[in-house]
Amino acid sequence: MPTIVGNATTDPGPIDLVASPDGHSLFVETGANDVVDSFAVQADGTLVATGSATPEPAGHNGLEGIAVGFSF
Repeated sequence: MPTIVGNATTDPGPIDLVASPDGHSLFVETGANDVVDSFAVQADGTLVATGSATPEPAGHNGLEGIAVGFSF
């Protein structure tokens, strides 16, 4: 059963999230500012903000969906 271990703040309007395949990162798609916030997942499950990215081209509005993949 999931347990709340803390709170993390995102940009306004979080609408989707995805964890990296290794479970060490969490990415949150936000609707109000059309950015993706990233977090490092600590051993105890808490999150540490690591930055934000604006993945859309200038002039585009309406970020929808999120997927994460890694090459090893």
